[in-house]
Amino acid sequence: MTNADDYRRVMRNLASGVTVVSAVHDQDLFGMTATAFTSVSLEPMLVQVSLDTTSRTHDAVRSSGMYGVNILAEDQIELARSFAEAGIERFEDIDYRLGETGLPLLNGAIGTLECRVTQQIPSGDHTIFVGELLYGDSNDRPPLIYFQGGYRGLS
Repeated sequence: MTNADDYRRVMRNLASGVTVVSAVHDQDLFGMTATAFTSVSLEPMLVQVSLDTTSRTHDAVRSSGMYGVNILAEDQIELARSFAEAGIERFEDIDYRLGETGLPLLNGAIGTLECRVTQQIPSGDHTIFVGELLYGDSNDRPPLIYFQGGYRGLS
């Protein structure tokens, strides 16, 4: 493998859950679709998300030191698509609430996490944000999956 196209072709074969990472900074709400999310540790409870350094959500997370993770259900494809688009008001006409920390959380997500950043690790054109879980909630519905360049459900 010698180029970015080969790399993308291989990585498209890794099925990933789909999340919307959210943040608030100076009373403005930010959010973006992200599949680069994973659990890190149980003790303490840590998760990580990798965000493109050019995104406004990245800057909001870096400045505020907090982020929310919304794990999307299989019927939330349109939410995933809208939060992946550039240049739109992401929370306009979206069903959301403010969590315990004031972070925007999407209603209908199968899991929500509110995290305080404990580490910021520059890595290529992204920053890996490790966050300690402060609050979380879940419900039992099938997840949205991203595989081979498209969104899919499990069924």
